[in-house]
Amino acid sequence: MADEPTPNLPAHRIPTDRDTNSPFWTETFPPLEEHTKRLFIEYANIPEDKLQEHLEEAVHAGSPPQTLHGIDLTPNFFPAGKHLFNDPHTPIAFLQANALSPPSTLPPTWRNNFTIITANYVQHCFNLQDPKTYAAFLLALLSGNPNDLIFGRTAGTTEGEARREEMHKGQRLYRHTEASFVEFWTRVAAQHGRRARVETWVDEMPAFELKGEGMERFEPVKNLMYSIRFE
Repeated sequence: MADEPTPNLPAHRIPTDRDTNSPFWTETFPPLEEHTKRLFIEYANIPEDKLQEHLEEAVHAGSPPQTLHGIDLTPNFFPAGKHLFNDPHTPIAFLQANALSPPSTLPPTWRNNFTIITANYVQHCFNLQDPKTYAAFLLALLSGNPNDLIFGRTAGTTEGEARREEMHKGQRLYRHTEASFVEFWTRVAAQHGRRARVETWVDEMPAFELKGEGMERFEPVKNLMYSIRFE
C-alpha cells in the first residue's frame, strides 16, 4: 500500500528516473497551478511490487494525489493498477483504456484536461500505422494551453535507422532514433495545429536483457528518454 505524499517536496517537481542523467530534466520547471492534472500511462512487463514502487515514487514527487490520473494499457495489469490507484492514501483516478481507440471514446471529463502526461514504454509497441493514432489520443488529453508537456521513455536505437523488429514468439518492437522521434512528434503536432519542442536522449546502457532463441541477433533495448513541450 502506498504511503501519503512526503511533506515539504515542491509540488512542481516532475518525477524523473533516478538511473539516468537526461539533460532535459536538469532545468528547473516553473511552479504549477494547484489544479494541474497529470496523467501517467504505463505499459510495463514488470512485477506488481515494482509497479507499485514506480507509482509510489510518482506520488512522493509532490503532486497532490487528487490531481493524478492513470491509464494502464496491459490487461494483465488492470487489477494491479486499479488496486494501487484506489489505495485510500492515494485516491488517484484509474481508467482502463485503449490508446488506439478514437479520442471520442474518452470520457468527456478526460478530454483536454491534462497539463502533463508521463508515458513510459508505450510507443514501441505499435505497427507502422499506430503511432499517429496514439499521438492523436494523447493530444486529445492535453489541455491545449502553452507548456503542455509529455515526457517519458521508449525503446531507442543508436545502431542504424528507426525500424520495427519482429522478435521471438511474436514480440514486436519499434525503435526510434533521437532524430526520428523528434521528426515524428514535430510533424504530428503540426498536423493537429500545435508547435512542439521535442528533446531526446538515448541511454547507451541497455534497459533490459533480451532473452529467447535468436535474440542475440538484435540490438539491446536502450531507453530513449524524451520530452515534448507544446507552445
